Amino acid sequence: GTAPNQVVTLNDCKASKNGLTDGQSHNFYFNNGTVRVAVKNLTTTQPTNGHAFKSRAWGLSWDGGTVDSATGSPIDLPNGTAAEFSITNVVMNKGVGDINHNLFSYAEENTTNGAAGGTVSGGTINALCNNPFTQVGAGKVNFSGVTWTGNRPVVNQGAGTVPGLPP
Repeated sequence: GTAPNQVVTLNDCKASKNGLTDGQSHNFYFNNGTVRVAVKNLTTTQPTNGHAFKSRAWGLSWDGGTVDSATGSPIDLPNGTAAEFSITNVVMNKGVGDINHNLFSYAEENTTNGAAGGTVSGGTINALCNNPFTQVGAGKVNFSGVTWTGNRPVVNQGAGTVPGLPP
């Protein structure tokens, strides 16, 4: 698609325990497919009931930070992206007692934005919950150079391609 004319930039932000108890509230939520989100050093932990970071934006570039959510995915990109996304040097946490075991979601609802896919590189994914999984519904999400801790295997529960998951 056509590149967006708006860029939302988050630099050195922190959010914790935002949202309502409706299951649809998130620490950060971008519900506009015409913007691109650029993130640097974002820490978002334990939303009240939802994802730590949810974006339906056209694209995403993210470098540095920490994300976790007991009730949702640390990062959810449910409509895919029109441009390849890039997430680097981010720590994603799923705790032992977390009720949701989804580590990362991409295009699991639809591909309204597209299925350009992208890369999660560097950083650490702490999959301490039982039976951790990703949910990549379309496209290709490559986990490259990520340090994995916790439970194995990590499987994909969608139709997309996900190289780099630990066996």
